[in-house]
This record gives sequence, structure tokens and C-alpha cells, in this order.
Amino acid sequence: MYLLKRLLNTQKYWLENNIEEKAHKVGDSLRRLFILVVVLITTGIITACVPINLSNSSVFLAFETSKRISQPSIKAQVDEEFFAKDIVLTGIGDSLTEGLGDERKRFGYLGDLADELIQEQLISSVSIHNLGIRGYTSYDVLQELKSTDVQETLKMSDIIVMTVGGNDLIKIATGHFLQLSVDMFSKEQVAFNYRLHEIFTSIRQINADAQIIFIGVYNPFASWIRSNDVDTIISKWNDASKQTVLNFSNTKFIPISDIFSDEALLYKDLFHPNTEGYKLIAERVYKNIQDKPVDTETALYE
Repeated sequence: MYLLKRLLNTQKYWLENNIEEKAHKVGDSLRRLFILVVVLITTGIITACVPINLSNSSVFLAFETSKRISQPSIKAQVDEEFFAKDIVLTGIGDSLTEGLGDERKRFGYLGDLADELIQEQLISSVSIHNLGIRGYTSYDVLQELKSTDVQETLKMSDIIVMTVGGNDLIKIATGHFLQLSVDMFSKEQVAFNYRLHEIFTSIRQINADAQIIFIGVYNPFASWIRSNDVDTIISKWNDASKQTVLNFSNTKFIPISDIFSDEALLYKDLFHPNTEGYKLIAERVYKNIQDKPVDTETALYE
């Protein structure tokens, strides 16, 4: 029934977004911090860990097909075993995967990535499953993987893209925005990477063949706090995550912290990507699927 119900609703992208965040830039740091806390609470970024009820969660399915375009493939060397079929693209993780901030309401980077993939000559369709839920931490994703419905979705997937870690960082920093230090995050970084390893282990047990793409975190406090310590924290966090991710076969780590150094790419809450920001995430993910990474000063490609 799970698959049948979703396959009957695979005609177009759709996204339920019940919360409209409102945030405005302000002049002084204290007022900005107040707005940040309000945004985090109202968007569900700061949440308690509660049992997952999939009937009420943001689990989505979309389906897009396109006639072949009579032009050479963008991909220089097509891996026919991987690309010569209909593609099932699944996103799992937090609000970045859910697409919060995408004013088009078409799954953020997932919709844009599907648009890129559908241009490949040997891909006839891209089906999207969006399991991203705002506020989710690494602990929440681990619990989500126990769901039979989620396991069935991952089992059929060809490409799995994940964003998680931003909410873990925020929970550590809550109440300490003016006193952030590297030491404060060191212990939780170890715990996070243990959970991340468990997440990848679980996904590989469910699906041994899918390509898994992990998107790194960017500085969630940049619009409120300018600090070299915070930049160091993000860098160390991404370094450790990359090492964990690349311990598994057929995986890629995609850094995006350099992209969101530009505040113009953020949504009006000054936290999530906006439509253009999501497009840039998708572009970078797609180029890495093609094994054509973009060189940046902060890139952490394999």
C-alpha cells in the first residue's frame, strides 16, 4: 500500500510547507540573536527528539519524466550500468533536504538536481522521494531509518542525498551564541560522527549499491556572528564528516560552506538557502556525480 499510494500521486512536484518564516535584518548583534532564536523555534529547527510518526511527517514522493533531448550528453563518459535506466533519487535529512526556503516549493536542491539528471541522454525519468524533515538531527535520522516505509524507499533508490548536522550544531550553540568556542563543539563532534557512521552503516545494509552523497554544513550563524572560531568549528566538523563518509564505498562528500559565505543566497530567515542557493547546491552535487568537482578554497572532495 505504501508504494501504491505514492505511485498514484507521481504526476508533479509538491511540497507541504505550513510555516512561513519571517525574519528581518537588523543593525545590532543582540537584536539579530533574538531574531535567530525566534526563527529557530518557529521553523522547528530547535526541536525535541520525539518518536517518529510517518503519518504526520514530511515524507514526499514526486515523479518527473521528460522526452529525450536530441543533443550530446553533458557527461563526458557515461557509466552505462548506472545511468541507462529510470533513476530513483531520494533525499533524507533535515530542512535543507525538505527544501525550506525554496519559494518554488519544488524540493529545493532535489528538484534542481532532477532537472540536471534528466538532461542525460540515457536517463528517461527521475523519480524523487523526499524524506527530509525540518529540525532533524543525526539522532532523528537514525530513528527514521527504523521505519519500514523509509527502508522500502531507500531500497529502491539509485542516488541517496543527505543533509544532516546543522541542527546538531545549533543545539550545541543554543544559549551560548556570544561565547562560541572550538572546545564547546569537540565532544559533540565525536558523538555526531559516531551517529553518522551508524546512519551510513544502516543505509548500506538496506541498499548496498546506491550512490550516497553527503552534503556538508555551512556556518548557520554567519548572519549574526562573525567569528574565526566559528569558521574553525565548521571546518573541523566538515573534515571529520568527510572522513566518516568516505569510509564507505560509492560515497561522495560535497562541501558547500564556500557557497553560503554570500548572504544573498540565503532565504529571508537568513538561515536556509533561497531558490538560487538551492540551485547552486544542485549544480555542485551534479558535477560531482559526473566526477567533475569544482575547485574552491574550502573544497573537500575525495
